[in-house]
Amino acid sequence: MKKEKSSKPGVMIYFDIRRQVERLSVEQRGELFTAILDFAELGKEPVLDDMTGMCFDGLRPRIEKDGKKYEDKVQKSKYAVYVRETEKHGEIPLDFTEWERSQEPEFWL
Repeated sequence: MKKEKSSKPGVMIYFDIRRQVERLSVEQRGELFTAILDFAELGKEPVLDDMTGMCFDGLRPRIEKDGKKYEDKVQKSKYAVYVRETEKHGEIPLDFTEWERSQEPEFWL
């Protein structure tokens, strides 16, 4: 399933994948790299040959974990701004869970 373009600035490539990647042909490496970018930025599921697909499957959990970590960091930064601005106006801010729920579109219906 395709999603909107990510707000993340990039994706990490770790050195510990070198042994896996070295088993791929130059063409497969290019396909893997493109698949990593498409998945991390757009959520696009790759269609790869068996060898390249296995390599991607090994990387996928880390790509997802890094993406979740980044999104959590963004949310916490937004919350910190909310708290600062709310307190500046002499109000008591919502706790993080309540604030996060108030940011969901269905909250406003």
